[in-house]
Parts: sequence; structure tokens; C-alpha cells
Amino acid sequence: MPSDDPVRDLDPRARRGAAAPGRGASRDGSGRTGSTGRDATWSHRPAALIVAVGLILLEAVALVVVTGVSVVSLVRGDAALPGAMVFFAVFCLLVAAVLLQAARALLAGRRWARSPVITWQVLLGVMAVGWLGVEVTAAATAALVVAVAVTAALLLPRSSRSRPALLTPPGARAARRRDRPGPG
Repeated sequence: MPSDDPVRDLDPRARRGAAAPGRGASRDGSGRTGSTGRDATWSHRPAALIVAVGLILLEAVALVVVTGVSVVSLVRGDAALPGAMVFFAVFCLLVAAVLLQAARALLAGRRWARSPVITWQVLLGVMAVGWLGVEVTAAATAALVVAVAVTAALLLPRSSRSRPALLTPPGARAARRRDRPGPG
């Protein structure tokens, strides 16, 4: 029987009675937790992690914009070194893709995602300091501030403990333990 939620209707796990991915478990199966209708997993995510993921997404968007500007410059024939410009565009696009995947993994509570993100923040911070050494610009200052903010937010103890087990709604872990087969 179709429910009021079209996303839930498309998920095969939801049809079997399990909660849809990213949705909290509730008694009525709607995925809502109480009167707010908020997803239960959001209430368990630290604010620092949410801020860090937002800044990471902002960096990924900026890299895609830089890629677009590079391609436009290449097509117009303004690039002095077309080979280097192609490499730069591809590199920016790949870094943006890695940042998007890492942001998604961080929201899912995967700790592996901190490594590529912090590595990028260190590289960005070093480049920003170099840019600031030549000329103080708003872009260089913003890059340095974002790099420091993301690194600090990801290294806070509260956001580093954000594992999937901590992000599951209350009661879901106990239900999962009950459903596991015993030893033997």
C-alpha cells in the first residue's frame, strides 16, 4: 500500500518494514520523530560537524566555479599554457568530487573522510599563506579562515566521535542487537 511519502515508496527496505535510509525509526513507520518531523539522525550530529560539512560543500562549489572559469578561459584562447590549464581544471574537478564524497561520508559518521578533508585544508592553508605573502586579498583571507575553521571543527573531540552507531536513533541499536543471530 502506498504511503504519503513517495521516497519511502521507492525504497525496497521501506516496503519490507525497515526504516528508509537516512530516516529515523518510529512507531508508525513514517520516519518522523515526534511532532517536529525532523530526521532522528540530525539531532545526534554535532554542530561543529554540520558547520564543517557546510564549509566543505562551499569549497567544492568554489572549485567547480574555478573549473568553469578555467574552461572558459581555455575555450576563449586566453590561456598562456593550455596544457597546464587543462590539468588545473581536471585537478579542481577531482578535488571537488573528493570533497563532496568526504562531506557525505562525514555526515554518515565515517571517520575515514577526515583524512582527505584535513589534507586538503592543510594544502589550502599553505597556499593561502603564500597568497597573503604576495598581496592581502579577501579570497586569500577567506581561504585561510575556512581552512582553519574546517580543520578545527573536524578535530574537536565531539565531532570525531560521530560514528554511525552514535547517529542511529535511540532504540534502533537495541533492535539491531535483538535481530542478530547468537553465537553457535
